[in-house]
Amino acid sequence: MTTQRFDELVSRACERAGLNDFGDDSWQEGLRLLINSCESAPGVNPGGREFVYSQFVDALWNRARVIDYFRQHPEIADEKVERRWWCWASPAPAPRWRVTCWIRTRAAGRY
Repeated sequence: MTTQRFDELVSRACERAGLNDFGDDSWQEGLRLLINSCESAPGVNPGGREFVYSQFVDALWNRARVIDYFRQHPEIADEKVERRWWCWASPAPAPRWRVTCWIRTRAAGRY
């Protein structure tokens, strides 16, 4: 079942992006592990599983687009990153998401 589901998710992402190049194959093992986890998780209904799988398709779609953009614009590999941003969302007490972001600069010597 995992191979079928894997192929289905990749096909959905290819169709959506209009692209079929995801770069190197380093992502494939991780996707297979995630699919196995979803398939073997007890008490997950089909709707919940499909919601999770749609998130995987979104990630693959983004990956294909980034790979394509990088191939069209190889000069971006020469860009110097002056600041790194880390951003994540965490559940807030209110029914909304609070996004926390901060910058660690090179000047501070920490990444």
